[in-house]
Amino acid sequence: MKDRSDKPASAPYRHRYLHYILFSFLIGTTFFLWRYIYILEQDQRRHVFEDEARHIVAELEEELVLYKILLNGGAGVFTASDKVDRTEWRLYHKYQQTKAEFPNFQSLCYIPLVKSDQAKTHTQSIWTQGFSRYEITPPGPRDEYAPVTFIEPLDSVNILHLGNDYFSIPKRRLAMERARDAGDVVISGVIDVFDGVDVQPGFMMVTPVYTKGILPVTLEERRREITGFVAVNIRISEFAKSVGNKSTRALNIKIFDNDTLIENDTLTGLSPLFVHWGTGLDSTSLAIPMFTVHKVIDLYKHSWVIVIESTPDFESGLVRANQILVLIMGMMVSFLTLFLLNTLTRTADKAKHLAGTLTASLTESETKLRQITENMSDVVFTTDQNLNTIYISPSIMRLTGHSPEDYLKLTMEQRHPKHSIERIRAAFKEEMINELNPESDKSRTRIIEIDHYKIDGSIITTSMHLSFIRDNDGQMTGIQGVTRDITEQKRAEKELHEKSSYLENLVNYANAPIIVWDSDNIIQRFNGAFEQLTGRDSSKVVGNNINLLFPDGSKERLAKLLNCTKRGERWEALELEILCSDGTTKTLLWNSSNIYDQVDGKLSATIAQGFDITEVKQTNAHLLVAKDKAEESNRLKTAFINNISHEIRTPLNGIIGFGQLLNDNTLTPEERDGYYGLLKNSSERLIQAIEDNLDIAQISSQTLAVNNVSFPLKPFMDEVIEWALGQSGKFDGVEILGDVPSATNNLSILTDRELLRKALNHLISNAVKFTEKGTVTIGVNVGEHSLEFFVSDTGKGIAPEKMEDMFKPYVQEVTDMTRGYEGSGLGLAIVKGIAGLLDGDVLAESEKGVGSSFYFTIPRRELSVKIKSASFMPKEVFSPDKPLILIAEDDESSYLFQSVVVKRAGYNVLRAVNGVEAVEYCKSKPGISLVLMDIKMPLLNGIEATEQIRGFRKDLPIIAVTAYAQSDDEYRILKSGCNDYITKPIKSEILLEKIRKFIT
Repeated sequence: MKDRSDKPASAPYRHRYLHYILFSFLIGTTFFLWRYIYILEQDQRRHVFEDEARHIVAELEEELVLYKILLNGGAGVFTASDKVDRTEWRLYHKYQQTKAEFPNFQSLCYIPLVKSDQAKTHTQSIWTQGFSRYEITPPGPRDEYAPVTFIEPLDSVNILHLGNDYFSIPKRRLAMERARDAGDVVISGVIDVFDGVDVQPGFMMVTPVYTKGILPVTLEERRREITGFVAVNIRISEFAKSVGNKSTRALNIKIFDNDTLIENDTLTGLSPLFVHWGTGLDSTSLAIPMFTVHKVIDLYKHSWVIVIESTPDFESGLVRANQILVLIMGMMVSFLTLFLLNTLTRTADKAKHLAGTLTASLTESETKLRQITENMSDVVFTTDQNLNTIYISPSIMRLTGHSPEDYLKLTMEQRHPKHSIERIRAAFKEEMINELNPESDKSRTRIIEIDHYKIDGSIITTSMHLSFIRDNDGQMTGIQGVTRDITEQKRAEKELHEKSSYLENLVNYANAPIIVWDSDNIIQRFNGAFEQLTGRDSSKVVGNNINLLFPDGSKERLAKLLNCTKRGERWEALELEILCSDGTTKTLLWNSSNIYDQVDGKLSATIAQGFDITEVKQTNAHLLVAKDKAEESNRLKTAFINNISHEIRTPLNGIIGFGQLLNDNTLTPEERDGYYGLLKNSSERLIQAIEDNLDIAQISSQTLAVNNVSFPLKPFMDEVIEWALGQSGKFDGVEILGDVPSATNNLSILTDRELLRKALNHLISNAVKFTEKGTVTIGVNVGEHSLEFFVSDTGKGIAPEKMEDMFKPYVQEVTDMTRGYEGSGLGLAIVKGIAGLLDGDVLAESEKGVGSSFYFTIPRRELSVKIKSASFMPKEVFSPDKPLILIAEDDESSYLFQSVVVKRAGYNVLRAVNGVEAVEYCKSKPGISLVLMDIKMPLLNGIEATEQIRGFRKDLPIIAVTAYAQSDDEYRILKSGCNDYITKPIKSEILLEKIRKFIT
């Protein structure tokens, strides 16, 4: 019979009850874990709810900050500009709309403060801007108004707010006064906001605008220097909806005004300003929320109460799937445990034998492993699947100060801060869910960062690298990991981030334009000042080649300068143009520095700062133009002085000569009166030269007076034409034509007669001077509203390149003895000035070699009158019994002086006004006994006329008279055939002495 002791012994029946005790314990543990997980998940969900609530409140606060930025930017518009118009305000609003974070609002307004005595002026100024119906509402006398003046967007709804006096609305006025006194943004209480359909609750944010844009220090100064406000009107529904729409979770959001809450002391029975219902809910829902939070937002001198409630959809996240799973699994484990205990009991003996064999090998492996882990600086640990620490290496002592034994006794809360425990549990929960996925990677690892308490209560940050312990079936039975202290690493990362942020802010918020590009010339940084200067968005610039910012004309130079930076050179006060977004260019003064890699020392980037000197360059250019004009003016004046010196000598000749004659005591009263008249004529010639200069000076200084009188036009034109006939008598071959229409017979005009005559005389004088042979036509065209006086000639004309300078002062062709005309070069400039004084204009047409036409136009102001005929002076009669002397002189005063001296000496006088006429008289009148020949005359000068006369009358005495008294004049004059010469100014006794040498 076989011995029973050789078989494995069955578990003693007396130990079977222990199995059932354990089974009962497992069942109890299952129910405990089920309840624990329920409480844990509910707690986690509460934290999720609270985080979401904080996030919603933060979004509301951030939305308010965006409004504040919008208001401060609007106030900055008025600070940066001396006078902001409606267009600038619209551009500011349009610019803000381009920003991604641009908030929703009803209207953006500018509200100036208008005193009661300024209301009318203010209203009229708005009318001139196209708002003819603008009025300050409500009407009525008040000490001070705050009307809406600028509003954007200017649509059919907002335009109704123009002129609305916000000081007449108590809540608006209270907010504006608090903003004024605080010098900051303020939120009003609940106000009515009209959206075009109905009135909705809303609020207003407002910021003050002070004189010069500087915040006054004291309250008194702020109230005194306030000039207006920038305000934004916001419907609460749009404001809160923008936040509610961002939330992807099913939560109810209610907003109450805290002022109303203070008055009622409870939310019960109060209607919220805004309600955002969660998914599937509305105002009829009766569900009682599981979670509720009340938050008070206290910003900008006002506060709201935000009530956030959980909804059934949110709470449905508390599905008890994990709880049921734990319950089922617990029950299964309990029953399986009972089954396994019974089974294991039968196999225990077999296992003991096998364990004995493996124990020695395992002990040896554990010894080696412990030696490794105990000498590591990192902490090695293992836990079971319930996160209970089974093993911790001795290096925990260096990490926390606890011995391994003491550390194993610590609870989770004693080891880690609350947020780290939540992170551990969340990670463990995710891994448990992954475990349910049959396709998950069973060899996966995970790294999490958590905080540890040290024995002294301080906190360190650690990195835990986790892997999972599995049995032969691949089921997770625990966790093993390595913990490393990364406190210093995190501190270094934080310092690096702070330094980076600081440097980034230095660049971004600097007032001067700053740009950074790398060694490949790719733009890396482009700050706000550069955006403002060029109108470019940094997001569209960064990442592009730097050539993008420079015009084509600068790119070749830019390439050379970039190569210089790569060689280590810097830009110092270097001028270079940049290209703005609108295609315009600006000139900047650049300075740059290079940035080198700290490892290899190679150039990694270049940073450059620019200063806008566009206006300085333009100012310098204008100064150079002004300098050139001044130099040109000085040159013209110098030429004028050289010419006018000659124009003064000739009339001085008559003045000095007749002054000498008047000293003769033998003169009869009639002769003395005559000489006074001749002296007056020479003085008038001199006065005319002076008067021209005075006229141009008065015209330039705008001090020349206009004396408008009414006079008949036809006699005036007859006088002008008669004067022209007298001028043409000085020149042979010039015919004067009148073109005066019959419409002038009964026409009277109202203007300054003398200024008009002076302007026409200048035009006629020029026409006669420059017409050697031909016609000069003088006339007037009578228009419905204007009179056009014209002077046309068939003279030599004006070169096209000189036309634009003809009306400038001191402009004249080069003068010499044969130019054939006198003058200072001021005539046309005076004509141009007189035209302006008479509210008219002067135009010129000319063709070289064909002739010129000048048109002098004035407004037509008329009266009907009767015209009388003009009378003329009788002609002079010569005495036939006296020697005849021909005086060839074109200047009137010089001729008169010489004729008086000659006549008093007992001679007859004949006059020639130019050299051609002097030659003809000598041919046709053989009785001429002597010729006084002026050297400078039109058509033919005195020297040429003398040479021609000597061709047919060699014995005729000719005495040259000249104002060009230079050292070589005597030789040239005598060589031409003159018998003698005398220089101006002429003395009477010398003139008679010269004559008596040839006539006894």
